[in-house]
Amino acid sequence: METLNTVLDRAFNVSLAEAFEAKATYNAPMDCVEYVNSDEFALAVRIDGFLTLYKDKSRQRVIGFKCKGFRYIFERVREQHPEIAECHFIPMIRIIEAALSYAGDELFEGKRAAYEQAREIADRENVQIECPELKAA
Repeated sequence: METLNTVLDRAFNVSLAEAFEAKATYNAPMDCVEYVNSDEFALAVRIDGFLTLYKDKSRQRVIGFKCKGFRYIFERVREQHPEIAECHFIPMIRIIEAALSYAGDELFEGKRAAYEQAREIADRENVQIECPELKAA
């Protein structure tokens, strides 16, 4: 498997960090959370305005996801579970499940399988987001 680091080294004689670490990150200006579990090329498949799945180059395996509009969903989860504001890490499975429940079945017709794939990877890999700037004041 050819990694991005290999390509960058060969083409530009530069490299990224030594070790890849699968970690969810929150981008505040873009208000999104991104998670990729593998150091390989990823194809972005936009599902809707909230969810994008990242698939490997064969398009068979989901290797991550992006959740846009994170702050809105996080605030809804925090309203129902105030204790989450005290947590340093937020389980992404709660966010994805909240997105499923708030939008309703009509919105997800034909998209439910994609949301289930994101939910499964968040659950299986215990994806959590470190997000102290979202804590209640």
